[in-house]
Amino acid sequence: MKGQMNMRNVTWIVVGLSLQSAAASSATGGKAREINEINEVVGRFFEALNDNNISAVLSFYHDGSAYFPKNHPASRGIGEISKAYQGLFGGVRLKVSHQIRNVSLGDIAVVESDATGSVTVLASGQVVPTNVKELLVLRKIANAWKVDRYMFNDNEEQCPAPAKP
Repeated sequence: MKGQMNMRNVTWIVVGLSLQSAAASSATGGKAREINEINEVVGRFFEALNDNNISAVLSFYHDGSAYFPKNHPASRGIGEISKAYQGLFGGVRLKVSHQIRNVSLGDIAVVESDATGSVTVLASGQVVPTNVKELLVLRKIANAWKVDRYMFNDNEEQCPAPAKP
């Protein structure tokens, strides 16, 4: 009887560990699915930027979003963000490749990426190389990931070296 009791305990321990392992695996699989979904959303966002498609770009934002372009004031809310992109796309044509470097996931997703390529100034036809780092914060709104904050700035390679004392 004592041997049966130990065997029964071992069986329950094995069952418990199996359930725990399955739950952990399911959670890990869920996180991987979320990260894949975020990568897809960000990829489509970047495509919309390269297509100069304002309505497509705006579909990735929500009413409380903010956009922080380099050397320009922040734009808050869809109305201001729309005006900012109208100004941007009215003046330049983007041809940029983006590489996502990191995705951190919790209640929000934080995406770090680099973008390299060129920007064509429409007024002059001048093609200017670009190399920027980007930071996107995404928030789940109505069961879809939306850009909550988007900011970019030159990578260090483009910035002048600090003056030596």
